[in-house]
Amino acid sequence: MLRREVFALSCCLMVMLAGCATPPPAATPTRHQTAVPMDFPQLQAALEQIDGIDIAAGTPLRFSYPVDSLFGAAAVLPMPGGVAQLDRLVNLLKNAGLKWQMKVRAATGYGPEYDRQLAEARLRNLNFYFSGSGLDMKLLTPQALAEGGAPLEFTLLPPPTNRPEGL
Repeated sequence: MLRREVFALSCCLMVMLAGCATPPPAATPTRHQTAVPMDFPQLQAALEQIDGIDIAAGTPLRFSYPVDSLFGAAAVLPMPGGVAQLDRLVNLLKNAGLKWQMKVRAATGYGPEYDRQLAEARLRNLNFYFSGSGLDMKLLTPQALAEGGAPLEFTLLPPPTNRPEGL
């Protein structure tokens, strides 16, 4: 008899505790807003406000994170503070409304196969982070490379032409 009462009391307590828990927020579908493309001076000024990037001279517009600024030598995940840098970058890319080629590089000295796998793992993580941050992934043309150079580089792609083929 005592077992039944303890069991009933335990069930009542669990129901009461479950009733006190706040429900999870309703999932809202994320919609990518179409931004009005920035002009070149606006884009240049916005890029200069992002810490830790190098802006290359000339055209097409190109910027990158230098070696050892975003990723450690053989690291897949960004270094401490790297996510804050990526947040500012995501906001810029969303607001710019322009298409970019994104190159992710790795060169560790452990061999080309290791470097290729590391670059691909970094790319997967960045794609996951960018899409989770609401960036329209159609704005990026990603590429993983097993070579030296900036571990993360963006090059502005030219706008598509509206001319029919053959003209």
